[in-house]
Amino acid sequence: MNNELSFASIPESVLVIGGGIIGCSIAYEFAKRGIQVSIVERGQIGHEATSAAAGILAAHADSIVSDEFWQLLKDSQNMFQDWKHQLETFSDVHINYEERGIIRLCYEEKEELWLRQKIATLSSDSVWRSKDELTHEIPTIGEHVLGGVEWASDHQVNPHQLALALRVALQKYNVKIFEGVEATSFTTSSPRTIDGARLADGRTIKANHVVIAGGAWTGNLLKSLGWTLPIHPVQGQCYQVRPKISLTSRILYTQNCHIVPKSDGTVIVGQPQQHSGFEKKLTIESITSLHDQAVSILPGLKDAEFIRSWVGLQPATPDGWPILGQMVGYGGLTIASGHFKTGILLAPITGKAVVASILNEPVPAYCARFSPNRFEATVLRK
Repeated sequence: MNNELSFASIPESVLVIGGGIIGCSIAYEFAKRGIQVSIVERGQIGHEATSAAAGILAAHADSIVSDEFWQLLKDSQNMFQDWKHQLETFSDVHINYEERGIIRLCYEEKEELWLRQKIATLSSDSVWRSKDELTHEIPTIGEHVLGGVEWASDHQVNPHQLALALRVALQKYNVKIFEGVEATSFTTSSPRTIDGARLADGRTIKANHVVIAGGAWTGNLLKSLGWTLPIHPVQGQCYQVRPKISLTSRILYTQNCHIVPKSDGTVIVGQPQQHSGFEKKLTIESITSLHDQAVSILPGLKDAEFIRSWVGLQPATPDGWPILGQMVGYGGLTIASGHFKTGILLAPITGKAVVASILNEPVPAYCARFSPNRFEATVLRK
């Protein structure tokens, strides 16, 4: 049996390692251009960081500073509706895009002052809502809230439907999908040029370019080249309930908890704050703590019907910014990882920017700030 899956006869071919939303969006953009694509996923497509997401597209709530990261978030948010429309039309899968808006709540005077100062640096889309205004709109809100910032342009999707839409689109484009198998090392055409990857089952996949979008496992794979990138897993935990009555139509967001109402009448509560290594576990203590926070925001959640709970690992970096770009010292290798809780929102721009950079097309100048080489002090080579 021939263990090597080669695209040598095709002038341009790409191997994407990682089948989350980021990896799939990159594969999708390459496939739309007629480029041969393979995607390798150690588990199942869209079942890791994606499963830990509630589907919030929070460009403002996730960045209260007007910097390159905020610009990346805003640009991706601005292209999201056209991107999802094309994806839904091609895949015939709806991702349940909902324009509900987000309210970032505050409970301390110091936090209120900080928020008021920060929103002055962002777009006019930011609106301060007083306690009286919030109580009038959301009668079920907890009594301790002081106010909040409303961003009407921060929306939401169903992350599982999005993963399904991308999978169907990739299949329609004849992308080769390998699930349940891990990429363990790279192959090279010269000492400094990557031309494929070896899989744990003994097969080798060759390609003209390799993109690592392996989420929290990205750093582990790079160690086979003698490189260390500071990407670490953060456990995102969520639970879903069905309240007895409708409590809010808005996404409610705090520093440690988010409450996301869905169109089916359920509510998802999440908290991506548990640093637990690669072990995934949901304890009674952690879910109780999360529920207590949610009930303090919306007391009506106390008597809601419990449906399910789940966890997933999200890739984080020391500065909170994603990693996008090629590693110095090797050709044919690009990194797209570290998106933490913004992977769904950043899927459109990440896919387009990564593909453009590899094909030597123009990309936004600020993308250089997300280069893996910004961690020069902590990127070590054997």
